[in-house]
Amino acid sequence: MSTAVRDIVRVARALSEPARVRLLRELAARGSMMCVEVQQFLRLAQPTVSHHVKTLVEAGLVETEKQGRHVRIWLSLQALEQFCQRLQQVVQSPSCGGSNAMKGAP
Repeated sequence: MSTAVRDIVRVARALSEPARVRLLRELAARGSMMCVEVQQFLRLAQPTVSHHVKTLVEAGLVETEKQGRHVRIWLSLQALEQFCQRLQQVVQSPSCGGSNAMKGAP
């Protein structure tokens, strides 16, 4: 498996949880959030939020910065752009049928 495919799978797994997708959408709207705000927004316990944030950090989708006792998180726009580009490259590769395979799609 190529590095690009491994990266796509890693990000796709992180996006498989609806709460994480909701968080990414909210971060896109707000710019950044403190973890306590994420808890309130998602209505989840602190350990669950920490797990979701850790998963998104490991996938490269968000970045964090400790500010005193709190943690601020924000989207990694570069990582999101890279994910989209890699996904497009893989889908258009000859091993996936290339862009010709998409022409027959409804």
